[in-house]
Amino acid sequence: MDRKSFLRSGLQLGVVLGCPCVAGAFAGDANHAPSADPEAESCGKVAGDYPNATTYEKRAEFGKKWIGRFMKVVDERLGEPERQALMAANGRACAMGAYGPPDASKAMTVDVFLAQLQGYVGEENAHREGDTVFFNYVGNPDGLKVADGYCLCPLVEDGPKDLSPTYCHCSVGYVGYMFEKAIGRPVKVELLESLRGGGKACRFAVRL
Repeated sequence: MDRKSFLRSGLQLGVVLGCPCVAGAFAGDANHAPSADPEAESCGKVAGDYPNATTYEKRAEFGKKWIGRFMKVVDERLGEPERQALMAANGRACAMGAYGPPDASKAMTVDVFLAQLQGYVGEENAHREGDTVFFNYVGNPDGLKVADGYCLCPLVEDGPKDLSPTYCHCSVGYVGYMFEKAIGRPVKVELLESLRGGGKACRFAVRL
């Protein structure tokens, strides 16, 4: 699958470590023409950069440039703890949108949930050491592998090449909520490695 096809399919995914809220940045009436406002049009130079692009592609390119600029502003205006917390909060909200609110009546033990994760990513990518679960995101249902430089999030996979590493802390909140909803209590998540952080994998330590 090429990158453009992945971007299109990625916007429709609501699976582990996906980001359904991202779709909102690119969504809209496919028949609705872009704004004729010169100032709005110049923001990202969408039309000029992509004269033969479809309306969808123009919207997608605008969204990618917008998020790249936004993350630069976040990095410039906020300290590291604040910007990481901001992105984690966004990731948690994204996961809640995907999985729904917590339901204590459906909570399971850590080991039961761990077994479910292992069925998805393999035992080598989801294992427990005492009160910590080490979880690695390895790929998506389309067969794209993180080891090959792919990511389930389309804004990382096919987004701005200089997208800030801060963006990857969105996944901290997402993974945290994923565990919280499954086991019925909050956890603390540490991002150990990410693609935008210069790594070759997406690795998390989940403190129970």
